[in-house]
Amino acid sequence: MDFAALRVGHVVYAQIPDPAGAPLNEPHPAMVLRAPDADGTLWLLGISTKYSVPVGRLMIELPWSPGGHPATGLSRPCVLKCWWAVRWNANHVIRRLGALPPDIVEQAIEYAITAIQERKAQSKGNG
Repeated sequence: MDFAALRVGHVVYAQIPDPAGAPLNEPHPAMVLRAPDADGTLWLLGISTKYSVPVGRLMIELPWSPGGHPATGLSRPCVLKCWWAVRWNANHVIRRLGALPPDIVEQAIEYAITAIQERKAQSKGNG
């Protein structure tokens, strides 16, 4: 796979850690939040099939279809968990599944920024 071709909004299948940083037993879909640097480092947002309805704060329901959505490649109901940001190496990306629509990508970026700001404020309050 040509990792240099990965762009913001692409949906990939990758071996990423869980939100707490622990290894997962199987790869997960994720959205590219920042394309790979020269050394292959990129930022991903995790996509999960585990969620409740209505969806939680800082989560976005994603387009899917049995057998794979024509644009996203997602085949099960799932959400983008915008607080599940992973700084990872592109060599953990197994394949590209598709891409998210621009409006979802824009909302995801806003939610990810909010999650980071809240995490920073919380750590200052605990410090």
